[in-house]
Amino acid sequence: MLAIAPRYRVPLAIGGVGLCLVSLLFLYKPTPKAITTHEISPFVRIIPLHSQSGPLLLHGNGTVTPTTQTQLASQVAGQIHRINPHLVAGGLFHRGEPLVTLDNRRYVHEQQQAHAQAQAAQANLAYAKKHYRRLQTLTRSGNATTHMLELGEQQLHEAHAKYQTASAQLKLADLNLEYSSIKAPFDGQVITKMVAVGDYVTHGTPIAKIYATDRVEITVALPHQTAALIPQLWQVTHGSNPPRIPASVQAHYGQHKYHWQGYVSRIEPGLDDKTRTVDIVVEVVNPLVPGEKRASNNAATTQAPGLLLGLYTTVTLPGEYLAHYFLVPQAALHQDPLTHNDCVWIVKHNTLSIVPVTIKQLHENTAVIVSADVHANDALIISPLPIAIAGMSVRVAKDVNS
Repeated sequence: MLAIAPRYRVPLAIGGVGLCLVSLLFLYKPTPKAITTHEISPFVRIIPLHSQSGPLLLHGNGTVTPTTQTQLASQVAGQIHRINPHLVAGGLFHRGEPLVTLDNRRYVHEQQQAHAQAQAAQANLAYAKKHYRRLQTLTRSGNATTHMLELGEQQLHEAHAKYQTASAQLKLADLNLEYSSIKAPFDGQVITKMVAVGDYVTHGTPIAKIYATDRVEITVALPHQTAALIPQLWQVTHGSNPPRIPASVQAHYGQHKYHWQGYVSRIEPGLDDKTRTVDIVVEVVNPLVPGEKRASNNAATTQAPGLLLGLYTTVTLPGEYLAHYFLVPQAALHQDPLTHNDCVWIVKHNTLSIVPVTIKQLHENTAVIVSADVHANDALIISPLPIAIAGMSVRVAKDVNS
C-alpha cells in the first residue's frame, strides 16, 4: 500500500469532504414546480368592410389655363389717343369692343386721297371703254384704221389696270383706318396691359395679353395604368363619333370647395417625357359662372367665384364599372411576404387571414380594392402588427386605447 506524503493529506481530505457534500446536495435537491405559460395574442383594431358598386371614380390634379390666349398687337403705326377703361389687368371685354384707339387723322386723309384716286381711275376707265367702242364702229365703217383701234384697246387695258390699282389702294386705306382702332377679337379678360395713352406704337407693338373667357382647360396627368380604366378615352381624339366623357372639377377657395362641370376635350399625343403619364385635357365652358358650393347639409349654393386662372383643381373622371369593390384605408394594405402580392389582413373567429387583393386605385389616404375572397362585413385589420402569420390568434380591441 502506497503511503501518502504528509504534504498531500490535507488537500485530499478537503477535496473528499467537498465531493461528499456535493453528492448529498444533488441527491436531496428540491423538485422545481411546473409553470404553465399562456400565449398572449396581439390586439388589433378593425373596421367592417362595405361592398360598393358603380363606376370607379378616378382622380387627378391640374391647374386652370386659358384655352385661347393671345398677345394683342398693333397692325399700324400711330400715337395712342384713347384706351378703353376695361383694358386693365382683370378687365372684361366683349368681342368687337375697341380697346385702343390711335390718332387716325393720317389714315383718314389717306382714305380720302385713295377714294378720290379711285373715282378718277373709274372715270378714266369709263371713258376708255366708250372710246374703244366708238373706234370699233369707225373701223367697221372704214373711218378709222386698225392701228387706231389697237391703240384704243391698249388705252382701255391701261385704264382698267389703273382702276384696279386705285381700288386696291382704297381697300388698303380702309384697312389702315380700321386698324387704327384695335378691337377685341373675342369675349375675354385682360391678363397684362402693356401700353399707355400717348405711347407711339408701330406695326407689331404688343398692346396687351388677353384670353378668351368662353372656356378654360385643365391638363390632368394620369399614370397610364389609371388612364386605361377610362372607357373610350382614346376615341375622344381618334374616333369618328367621339364620346363626351364628363369630368367634375373641384377647387378650394377660402374654406369651401366649389364644383364645375366639364368634359374631356382631347388627349395630348404620347406619354409625357418626364413623368411618363397620359395628359388628359379637360375643358370647362363658361368658367366665369360661379361654381357650386356644397354646404354641410348638402344643400347647393351658388355664391362662389368663377374658375380662376392658375387655380389648382382636383378633377374626377368616370372609370370602368365595378360590380363589387371596397374602399379601404391605404394603411390597411400590405404585401404578402411569400408571394409579394398585395393583400389585406382579415379577422375571422379571432384568427388572422392574409387575403390577396387587386388595387384598382390609390387616392389620398384611401384605396379601391377588388377580391373574390373579400366579402361585405368582413373585419379588416387597420392597425399595424410587428409580424403577421396566417392562422395566428389575435384579439380585437374594444376601442383605440385598448
